[in-house]
Amino acid sequence: LVTSLRQAKEAAEAINRERSAFLARLDYDVRNPLNAIIAAGEILREALADRPAAANDANTIVRAGRRLLARLNILLDSAKIEAGMLALQPEPFSLDTLFDDVLSEIAPLIRHNHNRLEIERPPQLGLIVADLNRLRQVLIHPLRFAAANTHRGAVTVNARRQTAAERGELLEVTISDTGSTLDVSHIQTLLKPFAILPTDAHRINEGQGLALSRQLCELMGGSFSIDPRPPQGIICTIRIPIMLSSETDEPVSLPRQLPPPDLVIVTATDGRALQSALEQVGWLVQRESSLAEAIARLRRPPAALLIDLPPDRAPVEAMLRSAGWDAIPVIWLSNTGASDSGITSALWPGDPAAVIQTVRIALPRLQPAANVILVIEDEAPTRLMIRRALESEGWRVVEAGNSATGEMIWRSANPAVVILDLILPDGDGLALVQNVRQTMATPVIVVTAKPLRYDELNTLANIGAVVLQKGRFRRSDLLELVRKLAR
Repeated sequence: LVTSLRQAKEAAEAINRERSAFLARLDYDVRNPLNAIIAAGEILREALADRPAAANDANTIVRAGRRLLARLNILLDSAKIEAGMLALQPEPFSLDTLFDDVLSEIAPLIRHNHNRLEIERPPQLGLIVADLNRLRQVLIHPLRFAAANTHRGAVTVNARRQTAAERGELLEVTISDTGSTLDVSHIQTLLKPFAILPTDAHRINEGQGLALSRQLCELMGGSFSIDPRPPQGIICTIRIPIMLSSETDEPVSLPRQLPPPDLVIVTATDGRALQSALEQVGWLVQRESSLAEAIARLRRPPAALLIDLPPDRAPVEAMLRSAGWDAIPVIWLSNTGASDSGITSALWPGDPAAVIQTVRIALPRLQPAANVILVIEDEAPTRLMIRRALESEGWRVVEAGNSATGEMIWRSANPAVVILDLILPDGDGLALVQNVRQTMATPVIVVTAKPLRYDELNTLANIGAVVLQKGRFRRSDLLELVRKLAR
């Protein structure tokens, strides 16, 4: 009996190892070529802009590729969760910022079917410690389904913090719609990974992510349910612990995957519009709901702060001194203009150009770096796609297919930005960055298909590298990031 049990255990472990290897190979062998096809389609679409029919055909390739990639991502993530291979990366972040971003993304899809979006939430939802990207997925998939399920109706999002007797403080989100009502068996199928729904293709495409949302929610210690909502529609209820149950009393210090911003905005009025205007000029801008959150979230202080002018500046200035930020230039935002000539102020809300001019005086722009981008990537098709994307915006691109050549060019050419993969034929890309970082502060964008461990993410965050996962970003995302970093 003991021998049989040992053999069964060894067989199960072998199956798990084979499944893990298969998922890793599928992730790399399918996602990378598909990402290259999408990038090639985008390049063709731009090159054929003067031939509408051909450009439309290229756009069809891009759309089909993105649909297939989205479906592949869902299937791979679901399979990784079932295999116990998907690890969460918890970090503290603002729920208000997350909801602003998610609702801004979903609003065009809701309007497409002539629906209205109704939002019910408190003025401040505060902070949560969770995996930011995974919580975003949990919210996006039911919102997409509600938008597809409803025509000329309403999608309502209600978010609040609540306290449960046994589970502590929770984030509770309900998403309801006035679309068609689903029966219980249909809902159960929606929440089952890899299930094929017996309905129209559009509903299948949008409903595939619901099972992944449930899996991710449960992985984060929460719950996810969908119920009929007679006479019309369904209601999705999401509950997530504000703090992960496995946390200790130690303070949370987890990696961010963005470089420190030039500017931090803390304003209650039209913050998104001001952020957009400043980013178009070329600054890297972060918007926070409070100065306390900005101080808590940033590893290093920004170059300048833009803060609503309070009746009494003393508490704000005391907070800055306590954080060691008292030397950071502060631009006080006022809707009437400041009467104190001893401070730097800007009229806001108002003309963004006036705020930009004030920021330029307080924070002179750095001299533009050389117009050279170094791409270190062993896959020739990927290098070609990145090169063409960058050259279409006027960048000069130099390439290296391995670590040794990449380091030589990096040190001699002093590029504005380095884009590299972590998996290189003659070495580890992470070791390369750490080595060069000792003497050079070049902005780095890591573009990789490698699933990163927590310690690798932490190392990259500490040296200021930005991480983009292959197959999970758009060409425009890379170009925008290069523009922001190459200053």
